[in-house]
This record gives sequence, structure tokens and C-alpha cells, in this order.
Amino acid sequence: RTSSSLSLSLSLASLSDNNDEQHVDINMDKDMDIDIDRNTNINANINTNMNMNMNRRRVFSNSARALFSGLATPFLMNARDPANALLLRFPVNDPSTQPLKNTYHFLRAGVSELEAEGIYSTNPLFLTNRDNALSPKGYDCLKSAAEVLKKTSLQPTVVYHSLAANGMDTGDYLAREFRLGRDRLLPEFTYLDQRGIGLWDSSDEAVVRPAVWAMDEAEAGIEGFEGRPPPNTDGTPNDTLHDQFTRLRQFLSLQESRTSGETILVIFPDGTGPALLSCMIAGIPFNDVHALEFRSGELRLNISPESVRALYDVKKNDPAYLATIKDGREKLSQLRATKDNDFYISFKDNQANEQQEVDNQVYYQQQKEAAAAKLKAEEEQRAAMQEQLRLSKERAEQKEEQRRLDALATREQKQRAIRERKEQAEKRILDRKRALEEKAEAVAAARNRGSSEVAGVAAATTSSPAVFGLSPMVLGAVGVGVLGATAALLGGNNDQEEEKEESGAILAKPINNGGDSDSDSDSDSGA
Repeated sequence: RTSSSLSLSLSLASLSDNNDEQHVDINMDKDMDIDIDRNTNINANINTNMNMNMNRRRVFSNSARALFSGLATPFLMNARDPANALLLRFPVNDPSTQPLKNTYHFLRAGVSELEAEGIYSTNPLFLTNRDNALSPKGYDCLKSAAEVLKKTSLQPTVVYHSLAANGMDTGDYLAREFRLGRDRLLPEFTYLDQRGIGLWDSSDEAVVRPAVWAMDEAEAGIEGFEGRPPPNTDGTPNDTLHDQFTRLRQFLSLQESRTSGETILVIFPDGTGPALLSCMIAGIPFNDVHALEFRSGELRLNISPESVRALYDVKKNDPAYLATIKDGREKLSQLRATKDNDFYISFKDNQANEQQEVDNQVYYQQQKEAAAAKLKAEEEQRAAMQEQLRLSKERAEQKEEQRRLDALATREQKQRAIRERKEQAEKRILDRKRALEEKAEAVAAARNRGSSEVAGVAAATTSSPAVFGLSPMVLGAVGVGVLGATAALLGGNNDQEEEKEESGAILAKPINNGGDSDSDSDSDSGA
């Protein structure tokens, strides 16, 4: 742009020796502001540590040689109006600076997954990964910001977001809520990157963030040139606040140069970026930037020097902010006392290792408990088997004892039956003897009576041989017949009694079904 403006504004007339109207004022310092007008009046203020004066004729001679050597020929053929690009000067409400042409809303992105895990990560390349995506908690905190935006009369016409994953997700969420086209949802590639913390990157946020706040408050200074974190070897920048100031100035200058009258919503991936840009606009010292720190999902509307200063007056003595600074001093000393090698393993990896160790301990404990439970179950099973064996043995012993008792009872019963049968047999024998004796006595008596009768008959026959008209021989035969009939009668009764006794003994004898051989022999002998 500078070459184009020079080529359009310089002319042959301006290179002559008669251009007394031209004025060169060169003053070297750290910043450069070049204003070139169409009347070829050059006013350059270059700030550096030394002052030097140059010959006016020599400056324009060198410029003419550069133009006519071929560098400026295309621009002379296509003459255009000079560009109006400029670097803003801060604070913007200063009489010597230009006020803002657009209205700005600042929004911090919602809580990312890394923030939800307590990891302070600032590597701009790593933050584009989905590990830094918007978490469910982040979507929840954006709902209130969207409601506030819907109620305001200054609806955003353009939305800029960083390339960090949580910034992109926040922009997509708001685009859906407000139905913004993709020509109004624009990415900003580098200028909105958050401040890199170098060696402390990917560490515990609860430790590093208060330490960084305390470092900036004590060391950064008004313009943020000091307070640089230690460098890292993985490409993570170690920025001062002034480094971030340079990027934010470029971003805001770009918007003020190409648009005016827009309502621009800027989505920052962190809380320090919008706070620092607010300090730049209002002229607040950079070492107090964290008093204006944005919370996740926090929205501030219509940023102006007046609104920022009013908020700064309220928050600079906030007890929570002062307590964080006090706590951060101690944590800063701890961080600086830590060896660099201890930071080579990130906090997330440490968390993963600790979680792995915890998981291993839990696993080993579970294995130990499972082994103990298994051993206990085996012991209980063994004890149950032993108890079952004992009960089975007891039942077997009881069964054997019962069998023995039953055998004894059966044997006693058989012996009792044998004794009873023996007694009955002895009784029958005695009864039979008695009956036989009685029969013998009866036979003898019958014989005696028969002999007497025969003798009487013989005597009668002898005395009167014709008794009843029968001869003595006939009468003798009759007597013998009578004796024989009597004997036959007695003998028949005896045989019948013996048959009855034998049948009674057979019926009285018990049936032995599979009994002992001793019992059978005893019963047989008894019978």
C-alpha cells in the first residue's frame, strides 16, 4: 500500500528542486505511522532510539530512482485513490486518535473439553483439534448469551471467531440461533489466538492461571512488554501481553479499515484476549488486564471506553480477583522452582497416567477381591462338601445301625418264634403222650372189659351152651368182633388227631423270605 500510494502521489513536479512545499519530518521511535496525502506532502513519524536528519533532495532522488527503475511503472499506468488502511492508536477516546467506526460485542467461547478437564492449553495448532471442542457445559453457558443477544437492539451483522475448536463451535451455535449466513460468519486465522504460555502449556489450570495473573500484575508493566513465560520446545509460543496486543491491534485495525457502521460480534477462545482488547480501547494499564477477565460464555455488549472504564472501576478491587492474585504469587514461585524436565509430560498425560495407575490399582484390588472371594467360595464349597460327607456318613452309620437293630429285632423275633414253636411242639408232644397214655389206658380197659365179657360169655356158654340159641363158637366170634371194632374206633381217632396237629404246625410256621440261613436252620430244627 505504501508503494502504491507513493507511486500515485509522487509526480515529476514533486521531484524538482522547486518543491519547497514538501516537508519531511522524521522522528525515530518504536512505532511507524505514515500518512501520505494527494498533494505529495509526506509526514513520517518513525520512533526509534536515535534521531537523525537527512537531506531532502537525497530522499526524493532515491525515491525517483526506485520509481523509474521499473517498480512503480504499473502503478503509474493504473492510477487509483490511495488506500486508507491505518493502525489504530489507543485509547480510542483520546483526542489525537480516531473513534471506532463499528460497534463491537465481545464474547468468550463456551467451556471446552480441555477446560472442563482442568487443562490450560494455549498451543494454537493443538487447539484446533476436537479435544478442545465445546463441551456440553459450554453449550449450556452459551444459551444465556444467545438470549441476551436476541433481546438487544444491536443485533450482530458480522461474527468473527478464532480457529480454536471451541470458538468454531460457538460461532456455529450462534449462526444457527440467529440464522446467519456463512458470508456473515467469518474465521479469523491468527489475530484472535490466545496468549501462549510456553513451557507451562497443557498444565493444571488451577495452578498455572493464577500464576500467570500474578506474573502479569507484578511484571508486565503498563504496555505489557515484560512478564514472559519460559520457552517451550514443542512450538508453543511464550507471549507477553504486548505480543497479544500486537495481534489484537492488527485485527481491530483491519475491521476499522474495511468496514464502518457494522455491529461486529467477536468470539475469543480465552478470557484474556477480550479483556486485553478492552484495556486497549479504554487505555487501562495492561498489568491490570485480568481484572476484566471474561468468564466462559460471558458476553459484553457495545464495548466502548466509557463502559470498560466503568467496569474496571468496579472490578479492580474485587475480593475474588485480589485473592486470585495473592494465591497466584505462591503458585508462580512453585512453577519457577519446578525443573523444566517436569513439564515435558503434559498435565493431561499426567492425568492419564494417574488415572491409569488408579485403574490398575482398582483392577488389582478387584482381582484380589475376586481371588479372595473365589478362595472363600472354594473353602465354603469344600466345607459344604465335608459337611455333606459327614452327614452322608452319619446317615450311612445311622442306616447301618438301624439295619443292625432291625436284624437283631428280626433275629430276636425269629428266636422268640422258634422258642414259641418249640414250646408248642413240646406241649403237643406232651399232649400226644398224654393222649397216647389215655388211649392206651382206654385200650387196656377195653381189653379188660372184653376179656371179662368173653370170660362171662364163655362161662355162660359153658353153663348154658344154648344162650340166645347160639353156639359157643359163635359167641366167641362175636366177642372178638366187638373188641376189634372198639380198637379200630380208638385207633381211627388217634390218626385224625395226629393229622390235625401236623397241619396246625405247618400253618403256624412263618414264611422266610430271604432271611438268614441260621434262622432257617433254627426254624427247621425247631419245627
